[in-house]
Amino acid sequence: MDTIDSRTLSVDALDERRRRAVKMRLDGVSLKDTVAQCEMSRTTVIAALKAHAEGGWRAVHHAPRPSRKHGAHADGQTGARSAALVEVHIFGQESAR
Repeated sequence: MDTIDSRTLSVDALDERRRRAVKMRLDGVSLKDTVAQCEMSRTTVIAALKAHAEGGWRAVHHAPRPSRKHGAHADGQTGARSAALVEVHIFGQESAR
């Protein structure tokens, strides 16, 4: 059986997989079988089931992770500035460059 890379699927297709996984678990299908049939990780299936338990069917949706801008770190610092901050932390002062 060929598997489909989930990164290539639309948000609607990912949502449908999550809903199907929750329905299967609620119907008593084992976690192992649900993971195999929905082609999802255990973590994703469990997260979808928890989301359903906490917020119903509306909570079962794919929440994309925010992407970082190219060349910036999560805190918005550039690589050079982050390196300088590490240097200060390790050596106690910024080197003269």
